[in-house]
Amino acid sequence: TNTTVGTNQQFTPSQNSVGTYTYTVTVTSAGGCSSSDNFDYTVNASPSVSLYDEAICELDPPVTLDASNAGSGISYQWSNGGTGSTINVNTDGTYIVTVTNSNGCTATADAVLSVERQMEAPVVNCGPGNDAFKYIYTWTDVTGSTGYEISEDGGLTWITPNSVAGTPNTHATNAIILNLMVRGFGNGLCREGLT
Repeated sequence: TNTTVGTNQQFTPSQNSVGTYTYTVTVTSAGGCSSSDNFDYTVNASPSVSLYDEAICELDPPVTLDASNAGSGISYQWSNGGTGSTINVNTDGTYIVTVTNSNGCTATADAVLSVERQMEAPVVNCGPGNDAFKYIYTWTDVTGSTGYEISEDGGLTWITPNSVAGTPNTHATNAIILNLMVRGFGNGLCREGLT
């Protein structure tokens, strides 16, 4: 490319597409003498990387954020200090990865991890029953719960409570259940509460 840049000036190539470009520079003195030389200008490819937002329950195993789609020959630097193509995380926040290829070109991507809190366990009490049942189990309301399930076998199976008419959060029975368990459930990501 022949470009006149004037006297005592620098020239900044304008190409930004990947490739190698050859430039010729000609220097001309006030007396009309000139000299030329060529130089190559190379635009290297930048890496490309993508991450995706994730959401988990707080009791779930850590989720894996994977930046290996950046290709081969890549080095990784994560905002949490990780240096591999993946990291396992379970804490709320934004995670950023910077990838660098063999030419020193970089790219970044980020992902937001949202951790939903597990519903609390209800507090269960056993009290005297009524004319129809000897015992009535009651429990406290759980924030975020839209209903409850009970287990009479230590959590192996879950059933709908035998609620006393007009009295929510109850389970009526004629036998003491030593390992009765109660859990709330809702519409969120963490559908089942603690027991």
